[in-house]
Amino acid sequence: MSSELLTDLLHRSRLRTVSWLCLLYLLYTLVTTVLSPEPLDATLDQHLTRYLAAGITALCLALVHRFPSSIQAVYLGSLTLLVTVAMQEIQRLTSAGTFPLHLSLWLMAHATLVFLIFGTRRGLWVMGSVSFTLLATLLLNWPADPYAAADWLTTILTVLAAGGAGYMIMRIIEVNLLSHEQTALALRHARTDTLTRLPGRAALDAELQRLLARHAALGLPLSLAVCDIDHFKTVNDRWGHHRGDVLLFEFGQRLQALLEVEGGIVGRWGGEEFLVMLPGHDSASATRIMEACRRSLELQPIARPVVTVSIGISSTASGRISQAQLFNEADAAMYHAKQSGRNQVRVFQPDMTSRGHPAEIQAPPQPGT
Repeated sequence: MSSELLTDLLHRSRLRTVSWLCLLYLLYTLVTTVLSPEPLDATLDQHLTRYLAAGITALCLALVHRFPSSIQAVYLGSLTLLVTVAMQEIQRLTSAGTFPLHLSLWLMAHATLVFLIFGTRRGLWVMGSVSFTLLATLLLNWPADPYAAADWLTTILTVLAAGGAGYMIMRIIEVNLLSHEQTALALRHARTDTLTRLPGRAALDAELQRLLARHAALGLPLSLAVCDIDHFKTVNDRWGHHRGDVLLFEFGQRLQALLEVEGGIVGRWGGEEFLVMLPGHDSASATRIMEACRRSLELQPIARPVVTVSIGISSTASGRISQAQLFNEADAAMYHAKQSGRNQVRVFQPDMTSRGHPAEIQAPPQPGT
């Protein structure tokens, strides 16, 4: 699973959790109102803070679904209002000497949720601010009854315990996300050629295997072109290896730009050799496309020194073909183009022979061919 998918999953989890907590509080308000033995007007009067919190919760639920990308800002705003209501509830409960059961349960829920919404670092600031505000309110309204004081201390400790649990859970999630992101980045770097910034050999090998299976199942042609820069060793010897590296980068970017409109997939196979995959193109279509690329590179040179390219093409249009055979045939055609004078495109013919064993994909050639 990619880092983007994991981040999206975390965001959706936040939305669902906030929505569930809001819905549960609204359900709690409804149930306690229905089950209350007191008349409705007396219930509304005695438990005004509960209904204020329900209104804030309903507003939070609506805003979260209206602005899902701003869930942190919406929840922070609603939490600030809920803390204000909780301060009033603390004053009411301490003056009445009532055990803070309901308040402590909802505070525990929010203490855990804070870290899921804001992460561990910002969550600590939010949790610390909320805890300090509520504790200061309690100290200013400290109950005279020692049993009631013990109940409030128990409430404070359980809320802190819930917050600690939320912190540890979120910390584990963040560590796993960071580890996954670092692994994904390392894999991308391993599959990308650092010089040309194009797909490297491992990525090309996997993509060719995938395309072969897909096109075989759909009965569509797939062509492969091996492109080799002519006289590349001369460039290194005369202009230096730095200029050779720049040339490889410029060549790869130019080739990618030329083939983008055709849906071609370009990557560096090794040395001065580049691979081009042309999904949906048979050998005739691939020849037309690659010949246009060759002419463009010849007539509109990248930069000094002017270079040309030899290209070999193989296609699956003639029937099912293995990955190794497809590459080796394109490689053999490219080698034939080299032997025939370079700066040309050749399509594989049965009388062409590969430079290596036909059953194996070739290792990258030594520079200079």
